Amino acid sequence: MTSKNQYPGISIITPSFNQGNFLEETILSVLEQGYPNLEYMVIDGGSTDQSVEIIKKYEPYLAYWISEKDQGQTHAINKGFKRASGELINWLNSDDMLVPGALKKLAQATIKQPEADVYYGDYKAVDGAGKTLYQRKCAPYHPKTLFWGRQLSSQPAVFFRRDLLTRLGWLNEKQQFCMDTEFWIRIARNGAGFSQVTEPIGITRVHGDAKTTLLQQVLQSEHKLIVEKYRAIPVTNARTRDLFYLFMNRYWRLNAAFRRLLFRKDTTFLNASTALKTISQER
Repeated sequence: MTSKNQYPGISIITPSFNQGNFLEETILSVLEQGYPNLEYMVIDGGSTDQSVEIIKKYEPYLAYWISEKDQGQTHAINKGFKRASGELINWLNSDDMLVPGALKKLAQATIKQPEADVYYGDYKAVDGAGKTLYQRKCAPYHPKTLFWGRQLSSQPAVFFRRDLLTRLGWLNEKQQFCMDTEFWIRIARNGAGFSQVTEPIGITRVHGDAKTTLLQQVLQSEHKLIVEKYRAIPVTNARTRDLFYLFMNRYWRLNAAFRRLLFRKDTTFLNASTALKTISQER
């Protein structure tokens, strides 16, 4: 690939609200990719910290940005999606990052498997200071892992074709935690093809002020609603339903861990005990 036209257009949306202490790292992780066919937007929800000043600093390199009150993170992402024009698309939260060279790895994946609709790769987690906490190699795609395990990979490492949004609908704005999982399940059930990129793509930040850290119970409640929407749990007693949900969720997350062990020669899992421990660290 030697010219801009030979690289698939990639659009990235960063929803932002009062995370100025991380925002600049996020923006730089995108701009420093050096990707020649990039469309990058920042959709800020009216931040009152230093976020707007940081955004203005990089305004010449942004396709679009705005700072105004919105209806939450998912609404902000959809605002950006509706302006985007790239062939591939994703959002990158204002405390997450991309691995250096991630976008060129994605471009190469589209050449190798042009029939796919979704490209997902490995990821790592860092703390508030940027120190690596752990690295994860995603498992081969399996629809039940996606449904019950709640994750395909960490969201920053999952890019998809923009036309899926126009054909199958935008992110569900009633959800503020599992909108990614719901979208992946929805497109999978409409025949989307998934391609695994066995290289690091995204970096997710784990810190005390992160939304998923603060409100884990709300996240689990949203996932239960997805399960009920797409597949009725075959029991009616509330306690039994909760136990059934917990069993299926844990089983398929463990299943994914062992499929990493079985099908990936470069896996970081060394033994069954390690595989068991890791599922407790994944949301």
